[in-house]
Formats: sequence, C-alpha cells, structure tokens
Amino acid sequence: MSFRGRIIRLGLMLVTLYFVIDWAFNRQYTFGSTIRDTAFGAVAWHLFAKTLDVGLVYDLEGKPPPRWCVPVWQRVEDGRANEASVAERKGKRTQHHVAHASAAKPSFWQRTPLPGRPAWARQQKLIPQQWRLLDLPTSAADRALWALDVMFMRRLGTSWLFIEEMRALEWSKSKLEHAGAVQSEARRTGQALPRYKAELQPFGYSEGSWWYAILDASLFGWAIVYVSQSHVPVKSRWDFYHLPFAQQAALTLCVGVIIGMPAALPEMIFIPLTQIWPLNLPATAIIPTFRDVGRSRSLSELWGFRWHTISKRDFVRLARLLPIGGSRNKAALLVKVFFWSGLFHSILLTRVTPPPSLSDAWSIYRIFFLPGPMLFFLSQAFLILFEQSVSAPLLRLLGAYPASKEIPPWKGALIQVGMNLWTWTAMLATGRWLAAEVVGWNLFDRQQILTMRPAAQLRDYADFFKRNLA
Repeated sequence: MSFRGRIIRLGLMLVTLYFVIDWAFNRQYTFGSTIRDTAFGAVAWHLFAKTLDVGLVYDLEGKPPPRWCVPVWQRVEDGRANEASVAERKGKRTQHHVAHASAAKPSFWQRTPLPGRPAWARQQKLIPQQWRLLDLPTSAADRALWALDVMFMRRLGTSWLFIEEMRALEWSKSKLEHAGAVQSEARRTGQALPRYKAELQPFGYSEGSWWYAILDASLFGWAIVYVSQSHVPVKSRWDFYHLPFAQQAALTLCVGVIIGMPAALPEMIFIPLTQIWPLNLPATAIIPTFRDVGRSRSLSELWGFRWHTISKRDFVRLARLLPIGGSRNKAALLVKVFFWSGLFHSILLTRVTPPPSLSDAWSIYRIFFLPGPMLFFLSQAFLILFEQSVSAPLLRLLGAYPASKEIPPWKGALIQVGMNLWTWTAMLATGRWLAAEVVGWNLFDRQQILTMRPAAQLRDYADFFKRNLA
C-alpha cells in the first residue's frame, strides 16, 4: 500500500475509534436496562476489531482486502453435470463481461447487480460446489456495498444484503465449496448429510435433534428462574466466593446455560421455516448459533467447533498483532486468541461495572482487563494445551488410540463419559471467575431478567430512538 493510502486508512481508524469509545463508555446511551446495554459494548468491540483487522492486520500480512466470491452454478441431473447448460452459461458469462466492460461507467448510486439463484437451485436448496472470485468493484455504489460486507460479515457464509446474489467474502470460499461437495455427494448416494463433522459448516441446518433442543430450552428456563428468584446476598464478586460451593457451582452452571443454550429450540423451529416459501432463503446465509454445546467431549471441541463462530475470526485475526511467540507457534497463537476473547468480554461488561474515572486508575484498567473474564478465558487456553498434551498418551494407555482402532462399545461409552466429565468439571471450576463478575454486578438479578420481556424491550427501545433521533 502507498504512503498516502496508509495515511488515509490511519485517519479513518482514528475516526472509527472515536465512535467506538463513545458507544462503549458513554452512559447517556441506554436501552433502559443494564443487561441490554451490554449491546453497546458488543457493537463497539465489533467496530474496534474490524477497524484493526482492515487497518492493520491486512497491511502487516501484505495482502489485499478480501474480495467477493459468488457461485458458479452447474445444474446437476441424475448425478452428472449438464455439460451443454454449463457451456451455455459460460458463453453467456463471457458475453456479459464483454458487454459490461464496454458499458458506460455507472453513476454514483448505480450498481451492477450480480445474477441471483436460478429457479431450479432455489427449489432444490443447493449449495454450489464452485465459487469464483470477483475483482474489486469499480462503481461507488458497489464499493459501498462491498465495504459494508467487509465490515459487518463476521461469520462464514453469504451476505444478507441483496441476499439472492449469494455474495460471500474470500475467506469463506473453501468452506462453501467443501459444503457444496459434501451436499452433492450426499444427494448422489442418497445418504444423510454429516451435520456434525468438524470440517463441515451446517449451512441451513439447526444445531441438533428436537430432544436436545427441548432439553436446552428446559435448562435455560430453569436457569432463569433460579438466578432471578434465588435472592443471592452478593454485592460484589468477592461475596460470590463466600457462598457455599454448591451454590457457586449452581450459579456458574446457570450463567453458562443462559449464555450458551437460549437459541437451540428457536433455531429448530425457525431455521427450517427460512428454507420454505415465502422466504426460501439461501442455506449459505444461515448458520446455527451453537451446536449441541452439552455434547462437547473436550475443551478443544467446545471452543473450536460447538461454540458460536460470530467473533472467533476476529480473535484469530487480532492475535497476529501481538508479536509474542510469533505467528507460527500454535500454543502462543492459542493463548493470544483467548486473550482477545477476555478483552472482548471485559469491554462487553463495561456497562455493568461502575463508570471509569481519571482519578481512579483501577477503574480504567478494569475496562480492558476485568479479572473474571480475563482469568476465565486465559485459563481455557492453558487447559486446552494441557488437554492436547495428555489426551493421546491417555487414550493409548486405554487402548483407544488411534481413533480408527476398534474398541468394545462399553469401553467407548465409558471413555466418552469420562471426557464429558473432564470438560464440564474444567468449565465449572474456571467458570466461577466469570460467574463471580456476572452475579457480583447483579447482571442476572430479577429486575434485569424482567426487563428482557418482549413488551419491556419494545417500550425501552422506542424510548431510546425517540430520545436520540428526535
């Protein structure tokens, strides 16, 4: 990048960071509830992470910004590609590009729409097997749309803006092509899609079975009732550690359930509805939030596969900004990823803690390094490293390594139960640090829970927009 381009990018970063700080810490912006005001911290973090990614990480890597990729549609009939139709579409694409190159330059508000899904692909709910990269857009309107996709697309898949065009960013291309190949193979052989393979993103599918969704919803309801009606005598995080251990464990479990299990049943209901008329949305635009978190057999599986992927890419990208350990040391990279996760959750809880003051250095330090989230997420990194170092020798000792080795069913069941126990024991033991902050600052008390009722949310959101848009 040229020196002038770096100066422009740095100036835009400073402007964006001003808005980030304002939205995160200015308590005049409020939705009328502390638990809902955490949304300001989430939005601020998203802008902060994307600004650093676009403004610094790509420059350090020496790579251009991500380009759009779009489907290459090949109609499949009886398991074989229709070669005549493919050749015909290739000819049409060539003619389209020639005509587009010779056309007049579009005006500021004019954009060049991309071809949408064919009717036959919409009916069969196909995920294309091939995706092609596009050059960076030239018209101002297309550049504005591309900039919106770069800034606000945080998960794999296609954009929700002009959704039928099925535009994805370059870093989603390999996953989309793999999902399309798996779907094509499953259709050809008549087998069920392997929804839970770690390498397959379940585009357009909910996270699991109805039984697990109902169980998750039941646990979520129990956690809400327990937290809101337990009347825990906690005024700060230090009071949390003086509670009986059983109560600490129950509150920690409740915090984890409230965070990780609210979406299973709604997604089981609504994701299939998005695939039928009148919505009929592309499967690539829909990914479940979580994937049967309770089935995790290791911390690596929990954080790497079953936990949501909304912010995961941000943490991995920002880890490259920290020079400690280099970019090829996997252990150092893992610690840096969880460090950024702890920083994100500290900013997320900014509205819960007392407002910072220049006369109190601890109040400013606490904004970025709140002890509970930082200890919890850094401990996950070190526990994963420990898990990876001992899992193979331990499984070999039990006669269950490598994974392809056949073992008696009873031994496999016992090993799986032991792995589940390890995972959730480690989560409960370290989750107390995060729960102490959440419970100690009364984020999930009865008054806050009641503000999450739909009627209360609509009223407070309306008041917010009236105050700030009037």
